[in-house]
Amino acid sequence: MILLDTDILIDVALDRRPHSDEATELKYRLQKGPRKAIVAWQHAVELLLPRGPPA
Repeated sequence: MILLDTDILIDVALDRRPHSDEATELKYRLQKGPRKAIVAWQHAVELLLPRGPPA
């Protein structure tokens, strides 16, 4: 089982260089083979939501 950070999916979706080529290859291999992957959404949630009241 592979744990993926959301940055990998964002690299693929937005074609963010220089990481998008490797991220696309990893996505392709996961889709093709009998592998399992889990996406770590915690990181994305922490980036999008404020941690407390504004200062």
